Amino acid sequence: MLSHEVDREENDERLPRLTSSCANNGQTTWTYNQGVIASGLAALAKATGDSSLLSEAEITLDATIKLKTVNNILKETCDSATPTSTCDNDQAMFKGIWMKHLQFYLDNAPDRASKYASFIGAQESAVFHYATGSDWTVGNVWYAPNQGGSLFTAQTQVRDSLKITCTNEWAGD
Repeated sequence: MLSHEVDREENDERLPRLTSSCANNGQTTWTYNQGVIASGLAALAKATGDSSLLSEAEITLDATIKLKTVNNILKETCDSATPTSTCDNDQAMFKGIWMKHLQFYLDNAPDRASKYASFIGAQESAVFHYATGSDWTVGNVWYAPNQGGSLFTAQTQVRDSLKITCTNEWAGD
């Protein structure tokens, strides 16, 4: 085995488990993983000139928006506005990381920004109205008013998501 090859048997416990037909393994689907796929495909499309990769990226982005939102606002499986929220500090940042990868995607495909503009604006509004605490700390629950379940430690998630609407030419501002 070459030094850069992965020994599947030795590392199997760290790799996602897929069925032989590459179906979902039934484990939690986190938003940030989907963002990484989309931004990577957009970078590859730019590097190769293969615009079909942008369509593949949008399948992932659109699926995330369809399946990982409540009222069009991103929500992780562990998020809860009530004290039953089970997100840890890492998981609390996943939505912000997804938004950052949406930015990376649009940096490589600016002609597709209009498709996601209202979604980006909705995230910004939700963060401001639902996830911002009285002392300007930011919580992980974006989709509903906090009822004791929001984790107010992962502020970088929001900084990144707000930068998308505030600092990028493609946002139309």
